[in-house]
Amino acid sequence: MERIYDIGSRREVFWDDYLIDDRYTSVFRRMHHPVRREMIAQFDMPWEGDQCYIFCILKDDNCYRLYYNARKTSEADGQRFCYAESPDGEVKS
Repeated sequence: MERIYDIGSRREVFWDDYLIDDRYTSVFRRMHHPVRREMIAQFDMPWEGDQCYIFCILKDDNCYRLYYNARKTSEADGQRFCYAESPDGEVKS
């Protein structure tokens, strides 16, 4: 069964099984190996606890917005959703 999806000129996320299904195509996923770089931020605020993860950076006009999860493993309900912003993307201490 052939499936054709017209995505036009839109950008699509290619790790989505909706577009790449090895049952119907010879296309495959290839993830590049991460390259270690310098540290871009230090998460040491009291509310951040000992784990910070799932980062999302959005540019909104003249502001960079960072949304991320933080957790204190010592607390039963230590999950937090955090927000930081910067006018130029630089991390300030």
